[in-house]
Amino acid sequence: MKATKFCGRDINFNVPYTMTQEATFGGDQDVALEGFVWRMDKPFNVHRFIIQLTALDGDAVIDPQPTVLGHLINNVSIHNWGINENHGSGGVAFRVDGSTLVWEPMTELIVVRSGGFEVKFHARPFDINPALKLSKKLRLRAVVSIEGDAIVVAPLSA
Repeated sequence: MKATKFCGRDINFNVPYTMTQEATFGGDQDVALEGFVWRMDKPFNVHRFIIQLTALDGDAVIDPQPTVLGHLINNVSIHNWGINENHGSGGVAFRVDGSTLVWEPMTELIVVRSGGFEVKFHARPFDINPALKLSKKLRLRAVVSIEGDAIVVAPLSA
């Protein structure tokens, strides 16, 4: 959700910004990405969390990619440790589109300097499809992105 005010002050303009991290993991494994820290002196208004999955054979990208990997991820939770708030203790309801999972907060989600997020999820056990002819154990790479805007507020009026 796009904010129009911050601390009672109008937002003059928004500067698009994306924070990104990645992790590589196997099946039946818990994954936690903790380093999403907002270091700018402007508030950050979060629009969406995106998890993009890529199938790997060892360290090599499988070509062609399986078309549906999103179902291999469950129990996604997001912890806003700047204000000690959890989103999705039983799992955030991400929209799954093939190998991409997206969650857009229904209310304003704003982080200030030194605030941030931890994103956790569980990779379900997955079976290697013999038709893929994988030489090594199947692994997934998840690129987790938090998209939003740095917001610039109007100065205090006299």
